[in-house]
Amino acid sequence: MDDSTKQYADAGESLRRVTLPNGLRLQLVVKPDYHKTYAVFTTNFGAVDDQVRLQADAEPVVVPAGTAHFLEHKLFDKADYDAFDLFGASGRPRTPLLAPPRPTTCSQPRVT
Repeated sequence: MDDSTKQYADAGESLRRVTLPNGLRLQLVVKPDYHKTYAVFTTNFGAVDDQVRLQADAEPVVVPAGTAHFLEHKLFDKADYDAFDLFGASGRPRTPLLAPPRPTTCSQPRVT
């Protein structure tokens, strides 16, 4: 696992970059004075990226149009409540997730 941290003293923040054994790359921005948790998930999948390789040496598999949008919604799917209802109750406008040509980004503040 690759792991590095860069300090930004002027901003009082640090950026930690981690590559997990499965190849997933993470960038974590640590902001000690912030009191909220926020996550963003970005991937080269969706819109014009409609193929995936299940293994590095495998042939690409074409997935149906709309799969990335479906997965965006599944990220917030909960068994006992609708995460979007909680988000709406916070007073923020409920906006649709948009899939630009590259990359697809899905973000949601933590709702408690």
